Order: sequence, then structure tokens, then C-alpha cells
Amino acid sequence: MSVMVLSTSHEVFYFKVSKDMLQGTVEVYNEQQQLVGRQLLDKKKMIIDFFDAAPGNYRIKVMHQAQAFEFTYQKESDVAQLKISGLASASVGNKP
Repeated sequence: MSVMVLSTSHEVFYFKVSKDMLQGTVEVYNEQQQLVGRQLLDKKKMIIDFFDAAPGNYRIKVMHQAQAFEFTYQKESDVAQLKISGLASASVGNKP
């Protein structure tokens, strides 16, 4: 039994399990150790999307029978800074 992390970029946790882990479960816990998500492992490759999750540290637990694998994921702040400069004017619509 094995779990391989494929990517943790772009606010997703992408992982692959071995075939013998199928029909197990994956659980996600927040910093307060509250269960915030649970899913049956019905495919070998799965994605946990943290886009709408609050910033903080999460614990991911992948389990099948007595075997368990744990990972951590850190969601960064939702604050994004957008700077637009150099625009003299803008127009919208079909005006000539």
C-alpha cells in the first residue's frame, strides 16, 4: 500500500494511491482538528481543492483498513494584490 503526492501547487493537493488502497478513505482536518472533508478513494488519482478553504494548516489522512498515511498542507493567505498601471483610458462596448 502506498500514497504518492504528485503536486501541491495552485491550491490543490494532488495524490495517487496504489490499487490496494482503493475503497479506503481520505479525510481532511483543519487546525482545530475538526473534520472538514471526507471522500471514498474510488480512483487512483485524486485532487483535494483548497481554493475556497480558509487559510491555515490542514492534515490529510489517507486510510485503508489498518494502514494510514498522513500529510500536511498549508493554505496561504487569501489576500492577493493586483496592481494595474499604465492605462491611459479604457472603453467598453461597441462605440466607434
